[in-house]
Amino acid sequence: MGESLSCPLKILETKWDMTTVKGGHELARQTNLALDACGNELCFYLQGDEVLHEADYEILRKDLNRLDQSQRACSLLLQWVHFFGDQQSVIHSRRWYRKEIRVVKKSSGLRSYKDAQGFRKHSGSKWITLPTLESLARVYHYGWVRPPELMALKTNEFQHWWHGAKGNHNKNTIFRPQYGVKKFEGTHPAIMRNYLTALPKSEVSFYESNHVPFSKETVRLFLTDCVERLSGWRVAEFKNYSEILDA
Repeated sequence: MGESLSCPLKILETKWDMTTVKGGHELARQTNLALDACGNELCFYLQGDEVLHEADYEILRKDLNRLDQSQRACSLLLQWVHFFGDQQSVIHSRRWYRKEIRVVKKSSGLRSYKDAQGFRKHSGSKWITLPTLESLARVYHYGWVRPPELMALKTNEFQHWWHGAKGNHNKNTIFRPQYGVKKFEGTHPAIMRNYLTALPKSEVSFYESNHVPFSKETVRLFLTDCVERLSGWRVAEFKNYSEILDA
């Protein structure tokens, strides 16, 4: 991966298949169209609501070089910071993935999988996972940082790609109590500051007003969260990779 490598911007004009309305598969098809248009071996994938932090750029450069030099690794796994409700609240639980593939080697045959969350290789009649390298670089996910009325509008429209019909959320129900919401203690990427500053401010942040009702589900999430904190192992974690390599 030489220093002279350039990545000129290409804008692809594509048609969305409105008949593909189950499971989010059209999102993966569109992602694969972009992947096919990439001209380099290492392909970096970010969705529209995902942002990298400039504090992690040097980490990423080193890890991209590690991936480029690895004979076995087919991808690079990044860490996730999920915001929910507002820019001051983050969520961490089994319901929200904590790491995912965002760089793939084009020669590996990896393709965008299911609803485009991650990548797998299609082999015969199966989708198989391949070895990866892990980076400590973070992806900041801002998909759930919008005023409630806009968040409900977006979510209702987006339901088409999973269920074939619009959702029925409204501004009063879109941000329901969630297990695992905490105060965000870090800094936001510089590129997000103007956007976040322009958002309407509420008197109480979501993490302060988030009161999760007691249920079997919250107990289960609490117990599996304890296991993860003590051991680093997430119970029944969904993984789009077969193993994490040391180098």
